[in-house]
Amino acid sequence: MGRRSGRWEKVTSIKGFKAHQKANGLIAMSRMDEKSKIVCACFSVSEADIRAHLADPQNTLESLVSQTEIGTKCTACLLDLDLIIDDTVALRRSVASRLGQGMQKTKGLSITADLTSSGFFLNRQNVKTSLRVSNFPVLFESKYHGVPYSVSLRLISAAGKCVKTYRQDLNLNDTMHVSFSDLLPPHIEDGWFLLSLYPKQRGLVGSIRPQVALEGANWVSTYHTQPQAMATKDGARNKITVYHAKSGFQSCISVINANSRPGKVTVRMHDMYGPWKMEHALDLGASNATIVDLDDLFPQAPVEGVLQVTVTSDIDTRKHILIQQPNGSLSIDHFPN
Repeated sequence: MGRRSGRWEKVTSIKGFKAHQKANGLIAMSRMDEKSKIVCACFSVSEADIRAHLADPQNTLESLVSQTEIGTKCTACLLDLDLIIDDTVALRRSVASRLGQGMQKTKGLSITADLTSSGFFLNRQNVKTSLRVSNFPVLFESKYHGVPYSVSLRLISAAGKCVKTYRQDLNLNDTMHVSFSDLLPPHIEDGWFLLSLYPKQRGLVGSIRPQVALEGANWVSTYHTQPQAMATKDGARNKITVYHAKSGFQSCISVINANSRPGKVTVRMHDMYGPWKMEHALDLGASNATIVDLDDLFPQAPVEGVLQVTVTSDIDTRKHILIQQPNGSLSIDHFPN
């Protein structure tokens, strides 16, 4: 899943796709009932088909794709599919990241397959989170031009409930700034988000690096989002090195499960220069996230020791490290590649 980021795919624009439909007589949009309109012309999947499938709580987006192949050819239907899912269920994992593996090359816009990214947020009395996305032209490039985007931001509680969906157009040379505390109910303290970028025309895309800021009383820490497609179970982006001072680790790890099914997570720690080791198993519900304090998990770890933390799971997860500094600020990073 995480190895798709270097692969280039092809999609067509929504506007161009509808023009193609009209020109080729695939559907007469003005004469069709909204509920029965074709969403995926490649495999003749209607909006009614999608809603009927998702109405069954036993069905998932994976089963919809498996049975209908929707979104796995030209991909022009992904945005419409995303909107239908958003209207019928509280949350499904990013359409773009899920269907990317099945994409085939057709004529159209060249984009990377990982334009959906994710991260965690804090919404506490003393720490607030905001997101900044700038769409500037690519430096030192005159041959290629950037594109405007339609941006979709979903804020999800740690318990897996989509509590807010925010959408905005992001034109070239523009910047969007979103304060999560302005969107979130005050009782939501921790959670995670999905950020999807949908290019609105042909051009060079994939160069945007969204930034997340956590702001305290007298400090600000930032980290950049990573593609949700870089979530892993084991073997990559699952290890981090920490130091156990006399005052403790003063560190937490964030684990995000963006899947529609629960998973088992194992957090292991071992002394890099000695025999000590320990592990803990955690249950992480569907679309859930957790922030785990290493001092609570491993109080008996060797003091003044360098230790390695390894996080493995039976579902793909995104992982971050949060280290509290003596002045109360946080140092944050995703688990390294």
